[in-house]
Parts: sequence; structure tokens; C-alpha cells
Amino acid sequence: MSLKLRNILVVSFTLVAIIPVVFLALWVQRTALETEIAAVEEKHLIIARNLTTALDRYARDTRAVFDLFTGMVAANGLSKGVPWAGHSGLSRQWGFRYFALAGKGGRLTMLLNNGARAIDTMAPGVFEKVRAQAAGAPSFTGVMHDTLGRPTIFLVQRLASGRIAVGAINTDYMQQLQKAIS
Repeated sequence: MSLKLRNILVVSFTLVAIIPVVFLALWVQRTALETEIAAVEEKHLIIARNLTTALDRYARDTRAVFDLFTGMVAANGLSKGVPWAGHSGLSRQWGFRYFALAGKGGRLTMLLNNGARAIDTMAPGVFEKVRAQAAGAPSFTGVMHDTLGRPTIFLVQRLASGRIAVGAINTDYMQQLQKAIS
């Protein structure tokens, strides 16, 4: 089998033409993929920044409403059964299920109840976590199940009287944000 010069030249020129085209195609594909990945990362950063801003604002506003309630307790010595007319709408708008004072063993003195079923004690496991986290400044717990089994975030603060102010907050706002993202 003898190779003719013509065959060798055809194969050589074909290789010379194909090899750069293949490398160029791979380079273009890689560059396009990197560009798309960078664009997606930028969009994710924007979403994360907006989400962080929204959650931070919600946390500050919720804490301000909680401070209002604890200030009312400190100023007026409110107890169970005292009407909180006008505050139900405010607390409902910020997702509070109830605002109460917790005593020994998780016994609650309900001060504001936004239509939730009457709860007079906290589940023991939940109360232990709330009591451990309660300090002089308001703080948020992680998401826990309340006595009725609903996902709840508790905003807690130890008052000067030794009792613990507890605000039970639903997770509706976080769920709305999650749905808006997806």
C-alpha cells in the first residue's frame, strides 16, 4: 500500500483546518458558559441582598412592636384580661399570634391573643429553650413548634420582674418571601 502525495496532502490540510476550528469551538463554548454562570451568580447575589434587606427590616420592625408591648407592660403593669384595644391589628400585621408573660414552668399570662386557640402553658421543651435564650434585650429563637404544633418563632425578653415576655410570631412572612423567590 503506497500513499500518494495527494492523499497525504488532503489528510494534512484537513487536520490543519479541523484542529483550530475544534479548539476555537471549545473556547467559545467555555467562554459562553462562564458568562452565563457569572450572570446567574450576579442575579443570586441581588436576590440574596434583597432578601437580607427585607428580613432585616422585618426583624427590626417586629422587635419594635415587641418593645412597644413590653414597654406597655412595664408602664402599666397589664395583666390577663386587660383589653389591648387597637393593638390587635398592629400585632396581627407583624405576624404575632400572641403576646404573653411566661412564669414558672411555662405558665402563660396571655395579654394579647390574635384569634389563636387559648394557650395557657408552653410546651416544656419549648419553654426551656425560651427561658435559656431570654436576656435583658429582645432576642429571636429559631423556628420551633408551639403548643399546637405550628411552626413559630418566639421573640423573648427577660423583664426586670423576672418574668419572660414572649411574642409568638408566625412564619407567614418568610413563606411569602420564599414563594416570591421561587
